[in-house]
Amino acid sequence: MHAVPEDLFLRAATFPSGTLHLHMRLYQSLLFLVAVAGTIFAQNLKPVADRLAAQNAIFEEQYESDLRNFPERATAFGDYRYNDKLADYSLGATSQRHKTDQAFLTRLEAIPTIGFSDQDQLSHDLLVRVLQQRIADFQLKEHEMPINQQNGIHTGLADLPLSVPLDSVKHYEDYIARLHQIPRVLSQTTEVLRAGLKDKLMPVRFLLDKLPVQCQGIIDADPFLLPTKKYPASISPEDQKRLAQQITEAINADVIPAYKTFAAFLRTEYAPHGRTALAITSLPDGQKRYQNNIYGRTTTRMTPDEIHQLGLREMDRIQAEMTVIAKKEGFADLASFRASLKTNPKYTPTSSEQILDDFRRYIAQMEPKLPELFTLLPISPAAAYGPAQVPPPRAGLQRLC
Repeated sequence: MHAVPEDLFLRAATFPSGTLHLHMRLYQSLLFLVAVAGTIFAQNLKPVADRLAAQNAIFEEQYESDLRNFPERATAFGDYRYNDKLADYSLGATSQRHKTDQAFLTRLEAIPTIGFSDQDQLSHDLLVRVLQQRIADFQLKEHEMPINQQNGIHTGLADLPLSVPLDSVKHYEDYIARLHQIPRVLSQTTEVLRAGLKDKLMPVRFLLDKLPVQCQGIIDADPFLLPTKKYPASISPEDQKRLAQQITEAINADVIPAYKTFAAFLRTEYAPHGRTALAITSLPDGQKRYQNNIYGRTTTRMTPDEIHQLGLREMDRIQAEMTVIAKKEGFADLASFRASLKTNPKYTPTSSEQILDDFRRYIAQMEPKLPELFTLLPISPAAAYGPAQVPPPRAGLQRLC
């Protein structure tokens, strides 16, 4: 039996004559409708095991979809099924991936999580957040600014020799197949950058000026030849000679010309139109874009000023703790303690091994605390997976970590 709100009787004193009975009947009717709706919902609710199975099926499907759409990521995860492919970076592919994200989100949000364990609820919420963030980014056309002085397709492709397994003839042939696709990838990225130029979604000019220089540096260094410098003993001399020739031909015919074309585009057509204002709010939908970036980076809906004030408070708190340490070490204040760090041999490492020992000691102190902070811990370090080994299947939250 639902209790009548206590303040309803207090409010009744102000009701016009004869209306209290009407309000009570309306209130009781509302309770009845809520109870009926709850009963119907409970009757239609599938068992927890069925709903959990449906959720895990979505996790699996979405994870596999990402691996197909982002072959480089699959390789990084130790899944080598797509090692001969590079992702499709075209506007059309980006739009299709957006539709896929929307479809997954719709299906996931349709699963009631009543009765789920904390772990399964967290897995649900985390994938919902990932998909919502992708959709928000797409709606703001964040994909039209995919390159900057720190990260971009030009530097990502240059890392290929260090990010793929090269322990068999098959893996070398997969690498060569990827080299042949570099012109397509850089051409698609050019298409995307032109769309950003048209929509006035441009990074800052003085940073864009660095990109052609970076491309030239990659051309000069030619990191794509690295796999030819040393082969595993399991690869025969005949195969080594053939693979070296194919890699060299792919670089000379495809990779280097594509990089030169891309660098020329950046230098003559793209960088000159870089924005001069530093603030992200100078872009179209700037304030909304800024708030979306805040949420994407912090998972909070705090305003920029609230985050700034939080940062100031944290600085005060941390400096107060540091001051306690300084005084415990015999210093009058934090400033004098900081000044001593430059000359005090107690805080100056004498070798790289000493630095490593310090880190090992810190890690050893942290490890016992991890179960208090995280409900899921890695079973083994990533290095435990051999070059041709695929990590075991994962479900739920583990998919998203």
